[in-house]
Amino acid sequence: MAKHYNLVRSLVLISLVAVSGCSDPSGAVTPSSDTEAAGDTGPGSESSTTSSTQSGTSPEETSTSGTPDPTVADATSTRGETEGDTTGTGSGESSSGSTSGDSTGSETGDDSALCPLFVDDFEDESFDANWDLSYPSSLSEENGEAVLTLTSPDGDQYPRLTLEPLGGLIGASARMEAGALLPPEFGTQINLIVGGDVGDNIAFSINHTDQLDLQVTTQLDNGNFDVQQLSAYDPVNHAWLQVREDEGVLYFETSADGESFAIFHQIEVPFELDAVRVGIAATNWDPITNPVNVSARGFEFECGAASRADDMDSRQ
Repeated sequence: MAKHYNLVRSLVLISLVAVSGCSDPSGAVTPSSDTEAAGDTGPGSESSTTSSTQSGTSPEETSTSGTPDPTVADATSTRGETEGDTTGTGSGESSSGSTSGDSTGSETGDDSALCPLFVDDFEDESFDANWDLSYPSSLSEENGEAVLTLTSPDGDQYPRLTLEPLGGLIGASARMEAGALLPPEFGTQINLIVGGDVGDNIAFSINHTDQLDLQVTTQLDNGNFDVQQLSAYDPVNHAWLQVREDEGVLYFETSADGESFAIFHQIEVPFELDAVRVGIAATNWDPITNPVNVSARGFEFECGAASRADDMDSRQ
């Protein structure tokens, strides 16, 4: 059942305080390009990759890219192609709590429905009207999850769901619950993404190399892709991934239950976040023999305080 919640969930601070596309076996990331051909199966390009770093270290090598921004909607992307499901929880800080409310805006794709709180639990087999869908034939809602289908060759396409929330990510948070279909084989990846101007990308990714890895990757000015943090993925403690901005710092956080979050990594804000896109994306950076499905069980976005105030003013 689709719902947009208008009550912000209660928050309890529990901690001390991304867009990527493709990645190489060492955990580095490069995006596939986003041009779609007829039939919704557009080609993609892949560039050389960067070296990765272990948890708690800084990257020393980078890759060159120059490929189009994978967070920008492609020529055949759709917004509100189908109505979908939204419910609500969210966090402006590492948090705990729950909330409930009534439905607004889902039929029209109204941007105000994203604020103060937007959540999609992918329960009704059709996507909420607020999503921009890229490669929609490779996107579906099944068994209460958003399923993203990857095809061969490497970088063949970059299926994703993105939102452009009021106020961007300033003082806000976006988070994804990993689905049952984790990246199943070498060269596949699912990402929580943040994209600014063309060539400015952030990803918080579950990436399959010799094992499942959790990584943070950034790109600036359509330049090199840097792996900011990398460690083994824990399907229990990393069930939820969250990107949160607070006073010029981006926090990448994980949670077992979607309520209490721990900081995985943090960086200074690398580019303007007041007009970014956020969402879920998948890619394969290595050829795969057969189509592969990855999934997310939920997505949540909570506006920052300024955006909530603007939204309340607009409703009066």
